[in-house]
Amino acid sequence: MVVAGFLVIAFTRCTSGDEEAFSIGEKYLSKQTSVTLIDTFSLGLSTVFIDSISTTSPANFLVGSFSDEYFGEVQTSAWFQISQPDSVTINEASVFDSLTLKIRLNGLSYGDTLMPFALSVHRLTEAMEPPDDVYFYNTTHFQYNSSALGSVVFYPRPNRDNELEIRIDDALGREWMKFLLNKADEFSSTDDFLEYFKGLVLVGGNGNQSVLGIANADSLLNLVLYTHFIGEERREVEYKFPIHASGAFFNHIESNRNGTEIESLLTQKNEVAAPLTGSKTFIQAGTGIVTRIDFSSLNRIMEIEDRYIFYKAELVLKPFPLSNGQVGYPDEIIMYSTDKGNRLISALTDSDGETIKASFSFDSQYNETNYYKLDITDFVNNELSDAWVDPNSGLILTFPNETFTSSLDRVVFDARQADAYRPLLKLYFVFYQ
Repeated sequence: MVVAGFLVIAFTRCTSGDEEAFSIGEKYLSKQTSVTLIDTFSLGLSTVFIDSISTTSPANFLVGSFSDEYFGEVQTSAWFQISQPDSVTINEASVFDSLTLKIRLNGLSYGDTLMPFALSVHRLTEAMEPPDDVYFYNTTHFQYNSSALGSVVFYPRPNRDNELEIRIDDALGREWMKFLLNKADEFSSTDDFLEYFKGLVLVGGNGNQSVLGIANADSLLNLVLYTHFIGEERREVEYKFPIHASGAFFNHIESNRNGTEIESLLTQKNEVAAPLTGSKTFIQAGTGIVTRIDFSSLNRIMEIEDRYIFYKAELVLKPFPLSNGQVGYPDEIIMYSTDKGNRLISALTDSDGETIKASFSFDSQYNETNYYKLDITDFVNNELSDAWVDPNSGLILTFPNETFTSSLDRVVFDARQADAYRPLLKLYFVFYQ
């Protein structure tokens, strides 16, 4: 039995007992069967910038701006269409009171929430048509009126729901009253209404130092027209113009990475290797930053001449120490297979077809020995199945789609090569005679 030389010092025995590490040699020859772990295969880590990501119909809106110590300046705005009320009973006796935008902050926040937050509402002057007739992207942008329809300044309450009501320009509310009373063409159908009133954008103030999450469910985000009837008794009536659930709504997200370790990220086809980014790699939802992992050393498994059964593969990645000061470590990370062009081909799934998600271990006492662990057994099996490892194939680490399009969650991975920090590919084998 011959073992390739590079493996002679690479194997660690994993059995039911806590036996010491050993090298494959004469001692190993006397064993009939052994479960063995190899964790010294080298990994190639790099950071990739996906040019544009779909943020169509996100789980929540993101509005505001803040400066991330690792990712630079981020600015976000929320774009959406609204629908007409289900029924309207306005007549000559109706009196206009006000038009307001009611929104609910969902507790999601990034940045300094101790500072006041400015929020303004603007009317679109350009129809919201998807750039490719299908999706809206984090880079999508339309023209809007620079004069705000309404604005508010408040102090955020992170991790709590908080309802806000922003008064909209009375001139618009009175115009709507007139149109509804006269049954104007602008309100005769959804299409006519959207042609007349193309949509709204929520924009944070220039001095903001945080990004906030806003619920976009049609029951939680509405333009509300308040009226009352004059008669024997005053009777108040309100009409809700909800977000157009089957229409266009998305997050626009801009980032300025100048001065950061990832400022050289420019195009999707060119990843930046970890040694060029401070021995770190990065993931950030919303901005399209992901981590790529290559497994070029896997083909050396073919050099093993012993009889073995490949049993399991685990990927262990550690966040860079104390990188959760501004944004906490997220719980869920998933993987996509990728190619030379860094395309996200398909999410890795288990035997039941469920997307494989990382398990996260958090050191709540010292915040030092944190790590993510992912089962990539099927991926490695597929790579080895034809006795050839494609040098262009790899894995992309990112977030589930809902997180990726509706948050600014992020991770900074440690890519230093010292034993205490380095990323690990843990391969388990059963060797037998």
